[in-house]
Amino acid sequence: MRDAGESPFTDDPRQEAPFAAAWTLGFLAAAAEAAFDALTFFELSGPRGVTEAGVAFPVRHALADALALRDALVLPARSRRPERVQVLVLRSGTLVRLFLANVTAEPHPVRIEGLKGMARRATLGQVSPGEEVGTEIDLAPHEIARLDLEIAP
Repeated sequence: MRDAGESPFTDDPRQEAPFAAAWTLGFLAAAAEAAFDALTFFELSGPRGVTEAGVAFPVRHALADALALRDALVLPARSRRPERVQVLVLRSGTLVRLFLANVTAEPHPVRIEGLKGMARRATLGQVSPGEEVGTEIDLAPHEIARLDLEIAP
């Protein structure tokens, strides 16, 4: 039995942390591979939501960045160390968007194979293009990097 004022057991304190965003992006990739037609994840607001008191959680930015690509296709991608780094790759027209999520409390270097050209690295929710990066990047603990790459049609 919970004490008065104690959060329900369904409230996860990681909801407002990058962990929820990393988990969600990894789940999107797995669901696409399994050919899911639809998904429902979170409430709109509150401790089980994507925002609370007008403040957006990282998971809200992750979903917005993924959904910003209209009619995107999920491209096959694999992490050699999925217990450390989750990956989701989307393509819409000439834009490829790669999400890399460090799901650990340790920094991790990542080498991206199969990337042709220079990508721009941005944080979740960043509107303007980020800095150009090559095929090797470092992820801070629990960091989620978004890489955007323009490709030929």
